[in-house]
Amino acid sequence: NRMIDCEIDGKNPRTKRRPLQIKIISRKEVQVIIIVCTIFFAICCYFLSPLCFFLCPFILFLLYGYSY
Repeated sequence: NRMIDCEIDGKNPRTKRRPLQIKIISRKEVQVIIIVCTIFFAICCYFLSPLCFFLCPFILFLLYGYSY
């Protein structure tokens, strides 16, 4: 959400000092973190149960779609 709303957060006085807005962390680093966390989530779902692994893409769709 913070990566997608980066421009909006930069204009908001309450959120303009977040690490992504003041360039402490780059957009590329945020993308890598998102990919790693997505893979870790899928692996955890796989080890929990077949149902969790089957529902994993739907949950990820909801999580990533929420920002839009």
